[in-house]
Amino acid sequence: MAAPKRRPSARPKTAKPTKAKAAEHTTLVPTTPPELAGMLALLAAALILGSLGSYSHTDLNSTNGGADSIQNLIGPAGAYIAAALFSALGCTAYIVGLALLQMAVQLLRRSRRMMSLRSGVGMTLALVATTGLSQIWVPAELFTFRPGGLLGLVVSNGVVGVFSHWGATFILATLGT
Repeated sequence: MAAPKRRPSARPKTAKPTKAKAAEHTTLVPTTPPELAGMLALLAAALILGSLGSYSHTDLNSTNGGADSIQNLIGPAGAYIAAALFSALGCTAYIVGLALLQMAVQLLRRSRRMMSLRSGVGMTLALVATTGLSQIWVPAELFTFRPGGLLGLVVSNGVVGVFSHWGATFILATLGT
């Protein structure tokens, strides 16, 4: 009678017992490059979202009298960050902060599924399409800046000039998905 076959992954009975793994060292200080990148992305997301959330168009008026009159939570730097992002991307500037927040969570959770080049290009195209759609359909009276920012103005003027409002909407919505 033949001896039963062992699974290839089973340890032979003569093997030495393995040592128990030492308890993992847990700390709040980042110790690996992905953790450090995740902390930096989290910091950048907090700065961007905080500056965008507390934006006031009166913060950068030179007649107000300096840094004491700036009401932005992040301070003068936050006022400039918010003004630059809103003028470039309009109301879709929040997507930049949310994308950084998502990247930070993935890095800090040590997710195996990281952003690839293809998904980065897709997110960039979606951002461009969203700025164009915002410029076309969001009423300009709601904001003190262009709804799609300068990028949305360029994209919407180019696409609407060739395809009309509805054609541009279909093209940009398809590009954004």
